[in-house]
Amino acid sequence: MPRVPRSRFLLAVLVWMAATTCPVRGQDARNEDAIHAMQARWHLPDDNLRGMPHDGRGQGMFDSRELPGGPLPRRIGIANANLRDAYCHASEVLVGRAIDSHGFATPSNGAVLTRTTFAVQEWLRPAAWRSPGATVRVWRVGGTVQTPGHTLSYAYGDQQPYLPGHDYLLFLRALVPGDGLDFEGDEAETIGMRQGLIIRAAALWTGIRTPMSTQALRAKIDSLLDIAPCKRPG
Repeated sequence: MPRVPRSRFLLAVLVWMAATTCPVRGQDARNEDAIHAMQARWHLPDDNLRGMPHDGRGQGMFDSRELPGGPLPRRIGIANANLRDAYCHASEVLVGRAIDSHGFATPSNGAVLTRTTFAVQEWLRPAAWRSPGATVRVWRVGGTVQTPGHTLSYAYGDQQPYLPGHDYLLFLRALVPGDGLDFEGDEAETIGMRQGLIIRAAALWTGIRTPMSTQALRAKIDSLLDIAPCKRPG
């Protein structure tokens, strides 16, 4: 058997180590970036939930929905203004199938975040480079996570969780600049879908009356943008 030069052997070992360790380290780093971004954006509390006695559970709750301001709601109605704002403020809009969810405590254990991975089923507002079979990770305030000796829970209003195997309409905002994978989801609304139809949505807050197809939703958004186009940054 021919001998493998020592330099090639060392190179092969380094390549193997990079392939097996870098993705894990990269994933952890991306999670940390997303958690810090969510904590800064939402000014999440620093109080340690583990110090709140409630049958071994801690819980925080808040809700900060805001109605769109200015003359637009008077022109097209509050519900339609909400839908137009959700679309215009989103970096991507899509139908996604939930694959799995993981809870994360903030560094001070003051709040809990949930990261859900979605397989994209349909794009309504895609980034130009997106492929049809892409996956995205969506972060929201709220959820449950196990820590040594404690179960930490943090609720956001009446938010409903994303269930694995179910489809949802998602209005997403980029969370980590340049990441292209981690997004902030709508903090309160969970818009459920089944067989291409939107079947669950709060009409006032989303502007969506169920049941509605994605084609009908596209047409409605287009009609709203004819009245009030999205403003370009700057």
